[in-house]
Amino acid sequence: MATRGRIAIKENEKYRYIYNHYDSYLDNLGVTLFKFYKDADKVRELINLGDVSSVGETVENAATCYKEHMDLDNEHKGTVSFFREGRTWTDFDYYNPDEDWEECKPKEADTLEEVLDVKDVLGEEFVYIFDVDKNKWYMAYNREGFELKENLLDILPSQNN
Repeated sequence: MATRGRIAIKENEKYRYIYNHYDSYLDNLGVTLFKFYKDADKVRELINLGDVSSVGETVENAATCYKEHMDLDNEHKGTVSFFREGRTWTDFDYYNPDEDWEECKPKEADTLEEVLDVKDVLGEEFVYIFDVDKNKWYMAYNREGFELKENLLDILPSQNN
C-alpha cells in the first residue's frame, strides 16, 4: 500500500508537477521537501525527473523514475514498477513495453485548481507546491478538501528544525 502524492513548482504563474508513489504523508515527504529542497533549483531538478516512486534527501537519491530506469542496462533493471491506469503495477519492459517518457514526464497546469484536481486514477492524497516567488512550500491534504496550507512550520512535526 502506498500514500500517493503530487509535487509541484509554481513559477511565472504556471505550475509543473510530478507524481510520487510512496510515503507522501506530511511526516515523510513533507519533512523531506521542507528540510532538503529549500531552493527553486533543487525543486526544479526534482520535478525534472518526472514521476518518482519516492523522494530522498537529494535529487540523486530520489527513487528510480522512468527515465533513470530506461537508461539502465537490462541486467540492472530488475523489477522497477510503475502504477498505470489505476489497475495494477506493471514492470516496464515485460508487461508494459509501450510505457514511455511522455507518460511520466512533468505535467503542466495553468491554475492552482488544476494542480489540486487529483480525481484521476492515481488518487494522490497529498499535494506539495513550491512557490518560487515566495521561496516557500505549501501543502494540501485530500481529507481536508485540498485546502492549501500556507505555513508548513505550523503543521510539520518537531523535526522541522
